[in-house]
Amino acid sequence: MEKVVCPECKGNGYIRLAFEAEESIEQCKVCKSQGELDSETHYHQSWQEEGAPMRTIYFGPPLDPDGFKDYKIEPNEEEKQ
Repeated sequence: MEKVVCPECKGNGYIRLAFEAEESIEQCKVCKSQGELDSETHYHQSWQEEGAPMRTIYFGPPLDPDGFKDYKIEPNEEEKQ
């Protein structure tokens, strides 16, 4: 099973959230704070295409986020619980 770096936390296992003047650190829900994703597992992913009015949605193995504008990956439903 091949692993890839989690695009949400960039391999750190946590993310920084900022709201107004406050900042907090939370565990990454996509990779469950591991910093890596299984390349065989499917995830809900979306990004904004140039000139398209709506986001493109994809369900499949993790994509390389560098190739997509405003890339977002969501935790799997079974991993959220």
